[in-house]
Amino acid sequence: MDFSPSSYQIVQDFAENEFEDEYFEARSKWLLGKRYFAAEEEDFIRDFKSIVWCSYRNGFPQMSPYPITSDRGWGCMLRAAQMILAQGLIRHIFTREWRTPLDIDHRRNDSKYCKVLEWFVDHPSGPLDCLFSLHNMVLAGMQYDMLPGEWYGPSDATKVLRDLFNAQEEKLGLCLAFLVCDGGSIYRDVVNKAVGARQEEQKSEHPVPIFDEEMSRDGNLFHDPLLNPPKDKQNMKVIWEKGVLLFLPLRLGIDSINPDYQKGLLKTLEFPQSLGIIGGRPNHAIYFVGHENESFLGLDPHTVQPSPDPANFPSASYLMSVQRDSPQILGVDYLDPSVALGFYCRNAEEFQDLCSKLCPAEGSGKQGLPINIANSPPYIFECFDEGIESDCEDDYVVIEKHL
Repeated sequence: MDFSPSSYQIVQDFAENEFEDEYFEARSKWLLGKRYFAAEEEDFIRDFKSIVWCSYRNGFPQMSPYPITSDRGWGCMLRAAQMILAQGLIRHIFTREWRTPLDIDHRRNDSKYCKVLEWFVDHPSGPLDCLFSLHNMVLAGMQYDMLPGEWYGPSDATKVLRDLFNAQEEKLGLCLAFLVCDGGSIYRDVVNKAVGARQEEQKSEHPVPIFDEEMSRDGNLFHDPLLNPPKDKQNMKVIWEKGVLLFLPLRLGIDSINPDYQKGLLKTLEFPQSLGIIGGRPNHAIYFVGHENESFLGLDPHTVQPSPDPANFPSASYLMSVQRDSPQILGVDYLDPSVALGFYCRNAEEFQDLCSKLCPAEGSGKQGLPINIANSPPYIFECFDEGIESDCEDDYVVIEKHL
């Protein structure tokens, strides 16, 4: 064995680098796909304060015919859903690098940012476009047998947002699709249809010479497949007409999150496409936006604030009320097994990257979360006899083998 000084130095450098990696890993935190180290705490706080905080409100117009003017004690999951949608809209309208202006006047003059906030003001109608107000969410939730004052689960909350978004898609005019992937299954055909995907030929740096079609002896156009081979699919690029918001409601255990899924759940918050996670416990929902080591970083909606005055929107006090100075820290064991993951993909490349991250060993069955990615939904074969559905299990023929 070589014990020369150079070999010793190599081993020492390796050990020091490995120690440094573990040290910085322990002193870093993730926020919606971005990693921050201890020396970047100011940048982390600036990024965190750019996330819209939706909390309990009181004093909003009553939800007729119910005499409800506050969501205190029951609206936390709807508030968490509002936050994850607001983050998705801001990501689409701006970019991940956008930050809320520090100056209140500059914030008020940012028409796009104020428009996003307006969509979440709690008002049934009036001078503002309160598309995703608590009133509209409760109204949409009635089709899922949810009444005002009842607590929502993550799956129902994302479906309510989807229904409202699809109903207002033309009015929003954002070139953005909204999909809820039930059962943890993402189907590429469904996504491509929602975003209006099409294929275009990429311009090659070294183009292959194209030969003209020739005329056959009878004067008809003659196509020679050797001179004009079919276009290679590898030279085709998928173009999206819209971005997409993807939400995956998951159940990761019975009474608590299965330990096998905990690291995978934390890992999703490191994806650049991540919009966060909504979950928590019954009657105590939280919007999770990052993690530090094995603990979640979240925004807690359980603070009651006054509802804004539509006639004076956006006031300075309201602009200050949609920010939090620091995140709440919670252990993984705090979460109920029912969660909903949110992702935003601007184009086909980001979607493919997300698929590779969610299922790194796609096709092998080895993955961190119970998520399935396939090209299309499974085909369900139905048997019909003269218009009446029959039992497919009885429709078979036994063939005997004669010796």
